[in-house]
Amino acid sequence: MQRAAGECLARLITRCTSLRVLKLLYTALGETGLAPIFEAMRCNSGLVELAVLGEQISADFARDVVLPAVRAITSLRRLHKVHLVGAGEEEPTVDPSLREVEDILEARKCRRVDPMPCL
Repeated sequence: MQRAAGECLARLITRCTSLRVLKLLYTALGETGLAPIFEAMRCNSGLVELAVLGEQISADFARDVVLPAVRAITSLRRLHKVHLVGAGEEEPTVDPSLREVEDILEARKCRRVDPMPCL
């Protein structure tokens, strides 16, 4: 069921050229449903913002699925609320893959809004 829902959303992402913002709020897709969504993002050139609230992912999923998708979709500027499984609010460490995702998106925001480098 999760995979099928993710595949339906993936078709929307690949076919809808005007899609700019996609908010998936507490959908319980899990990694199984999220995988086709992130894979489809590579074929979408207009998506600027993705919110994935209420989902938890593994470090492997972040490295193997999320990071390559963010690298590929250069229009993406914001990715909200992706949490690693087992990462509590009190844990100060951030997964290196998710840190790289944050760095990529921050650099894109800086280039788009202000031609001057971020300080």
